Amino acid sequence: MAFASRRHGELIPATTELLSFSPAEVFWKIPGQGHFQTLNGDKMSVKYSIRVEKDGANVTARYNLRIPMDTTELFASFELNVEGKNLIDTFLPQKVFTGTKFHILTNPSTDTQVTFAIATNEAWKADGRDKLNGQRKYDDVSFSN
Repeated sequence: MAFASRRHGELIPATTELLSFSPAEVFWKIPGQGHFQTLNGDKMSVKYSIRVEKDGANVTARYNLRIPMDTTELFASFELNVEGKNLIDTFLPQKVFTGTKFHILTNPSTDTQVTFAIATNEAWKADGRDKLNGQRKYDDVSFSN
């Protein structure tokens, strides 16, 4: 499910035009372009999708981060943490970063924190946190813009 943001633990559904909401900024898609724009007019070209799935003790994390090739912007850092362990090995600056990582939970019956942080060389940043429910054998969390 695509969502604009989380506020007080609730998902706020995105409309066809609104892409992301935070107390500081609202992001809008620029028609006909792959870039995004804040209300103050700054362009945001980063696109990301992260999904972490739990199946008992097994966790699968899939990520897809992209910046258009026609910009000078690069991903400078990316961290994806499950149980406090960063699943991303050494990260070098790049335009596209996709992949799948696996992790085995030490105690699958307790809630597990999932966090991510992304930064570019142009001072754009995104981060988030959620949890995999320990009471459920199957659970997932997603982050996207």
